[in-house]
Amino acid sequence: MSVTRATEYWPSDDRDFIETRFQESTARLFKATGDSQLELIQLSETNLPGNVFTCVVAPPKGSRLIAQYQAQCIVRQEYTWGRFLVTSSVFRAVLLACETFLPYLDFVNAFGFRKSDDDKNYSRYCWRAATSNNNDGEFKLLTQETSNFKRAAEFCYNVRYIDRNGRTNGDPWSLRRIGVYEQQFDGGRSKWIILQPSSQVHRRLLEYFQLPVERIEQKAGNTPLHVTIMVASSRHWGEYIDSLRQQLNEIDVKARLCSVGKRCNVDYSITFADCQRMHSLRKKLLRAQAALNSNIKIARGCELRCKYLQRLCQVPPPTAALADLQAHTADLRTYNEAIALLVKDIDSSAILLGRILDFRNHEAMYEQEQALRHIALASKIENENMAKLTRQAAQDSKFIKALTMLATMYLPATLIATIFSSNLVESQKLNEAYEKSHLVATQDFWVYVVFVLPLTILTMVLIFWLSRRSARHV
Repeated sequence: MSVTRATEYWPSDDRDFIETRFQESTARLFKATGDSQLELIQLSETNLPGNVFTCVVAPPKGSRLIAQYQAQCIVRQEYTWGRFLVTSSVFRAVLLACETFLPYLDFVNAFGFRKSDDDKNYSRYCWRAATSNNNDGEFKLLTQETSNFKRAAEFCYNVRYIDRNGRTNGDPWSLRRIGVYEQQFDGGRSKWIILQPSSQVHRRLLEYFQLPVERIEQKAGNTPLHVTIMVASSRHWGEYIDSLRQQLNEIDVKARLCSVGKRCNVDYSITFADCQRMHSLRKKLLRAQAALNSNIKIARGCELRCKYLQRLCQVPPPTAALADLQAHTADLRTYNEAIALLVKDIDSSAILLGRILDFRNHEAMYEQEQALRHIALASKIENENMAKLTRQAAQDSKFIKALTMLATMYLPATLIATIFSSNLVESQKLNEAYEKSHLVATQDFWVYVVFVLPLTILTMVLIFWLSRRSARHV
């Protein structure tokens, strides 16, 4: 079933496509089950101020109040990136009660569950005014009595604004959006659907509808209330831009005042994390710039619509509202220019920061190269010393070898001399008549042989075992 009414032909109204896309997004936009919450600002029939109160009701009572021009509807989300606190069927009832035009579904589709500020971050506006030519040739807004489509001036837009999110960690600012839909008939009250208003906008809505009925300007498209919503939603842009400028200045000071080419005991630490912060700041600035551009277009569209309806209805223009709207547009352009200047500053700071990091990287590489050269030179000197020691060891080895050969050469003589000089061998006379003597072994000579021979064998076995063991390990 269609959730919007059939109207005259508009080239952009592809009903099948728009309603099918809206139907496919219901799981992302609305809660699946449970009680629905609609906040209604119920108007009084009297002209006395202060007879306005808010209540949370569910259809069919809420739909009936909206259809009878006795309440304005506010639909809230679970949280900024969450689903609406109504089911799909309840929201369809609200759309049918308001008899919204087809393009409004695309504006609702920009809300719902999402994962980042970049999801569906576009904003725009749409307004239409149906007219009829009566018998005297005069054009006027269609009324409920004269319109077959029950349609007059309609205006919807999604305004994006910045607000504090209350977080203690991370970014304290969040980019949010408010959805506004208004339908006004000639001489009758308007129907409003406000999606996820901020606290400032909600407070201003209550203040506006608490005015006496005769003070609420309903001609020329309710321009004062639209201006009120736009101005109230833009209160924090200046603070947000100052916050981004302060973050940029912290990095910019480091980039401008850090030492380059000389060593200081106290210096700014610049790392690649600063480049990442710069990139993050630039994305925030561009996102804010896109939001401001869309808000400027919405304000301009509201002004054009007001002037068109003022000429069409031949009513005095809302001078104060138009003056505030023009001042608001000028403020948005000022914020936009400030962001454009910050984008240029951040681009130049990013270039400077990148060049400093490149210079320090080259400097570090040069220092590492010099250190490697020193290490190579030290290794060369050490190798030369090792070669010198090797040559000296070779010379010493030759000398030791010569000494060894010399000792080996004299070993038999030394051994014989040792034996003959010991008690193992003694000199005896041949007989007493002759003075000649000869060498003979003593009676204990066998002790020498018994001890020396096993020790010699044990030594040879030990040498053989050690050589075999070393060969196995190799």
